[in-house]
Amino acid sequence: MHDAQAVRPPPLIEMRKVSKSFDGKVVLHELDFCVQRGETVAIIGGSGSGKSTLARILMGLEKPTSGELLVDGVCLSTLDRRELADVHARFAMVFQHHALLDSLDVFDNVAFQLRDEHELNEPEISRRVTEVLRSLEIQDAAKKLPAELSGGMAKRVGIARAMVAGPEILIYDEPTSGLDPMTSRTVDQLIEHMRDTYLVTSIVITHDMVSAYNIADRVVVLASGHIVAEGDPRTIFKSEDPALIPFALSSGVDPSHLSPHAKHVSAEEIRARWAKDHPHGAHRSHGFVAWLRRWKHRLS
Repeated sequence: MHDAQAVRPPPLIEMRKVSKSFDGKVVLHELDFCVQRGETVAIIGGSGSGKSTLARILMGLEKPTSGELLVDGVCLSTLDRRELADVHARFAMVFQHHALLDSLDVFDNVAFQLRDEHELNEPEISRRVTEVLRSLEIQDAAKKLPAELSGGMAKRVGIARAMVAGPEILIYDEPTSGLDPMTSRTVDQLIEHMRDTYLVTSIVITHDMVSAYNIADRVVVLASGHIVAEGDPRTIFKSEDPALIPFALSSGVDPSHLSPHAKHVSAEEIRARWAKDHPHGAHRSHGFVAWLRRWKHRLS
């Protein structure tokens, strides 16, 4: 007698043809992707790519104009207000700018949500807050005010505040933005630590390809509201698609490591040629892909 074939559970999160418009302008175009339980997925995109709008839809702060968002196979548009609130309670966000309350110390900032939204007594709140502070090795900063924290320490507190209520899904909004390389790597390690310790599913909204390469099981690349690439980071970043190179340049990744057809071209040479052709907009990626295709064609 043969065992019945195992039925694969539905993705934890699934988007089906999700679009979003503001005042008639489409910012997300029929997005299809899913996130499996326990995965770390990086959503990569530059300014105006739609990644922030995508994060707001996932958090329930925006509704799709069309399409479906499913959690555990259940379409959220079919739920009533209470059921929807229960689903959104499974999510938490670590904000780009830590958004700590200046008048509260670290302990009370982390405890704030528990006191505001949960019917817990103070001993239980204290236990939970102390546990998450210890997990992130910031228990000694419990009585410090936000103004006394370094950027890296403030990021840890933001993660602690998001984790204290025990979410299943953690969304990080530009977690390494504005940080030096050493602190950025520390934040990457914290994201991995939270995944391994608390078994959370992580969605990382970022423009930082280095960070995505380090932490993600899978990446989804957004450009102008479209998914232009999706898959394992090592495969994606070594692909021949020039659409990835603007992100590589902004993150300091040498494109010669990403494209087998550009091994003889350094990042510095590409930057210099782009700047020479576009002296008034060398810092922007708009039009970069078309320019790169033309330039590579001239080299071939």
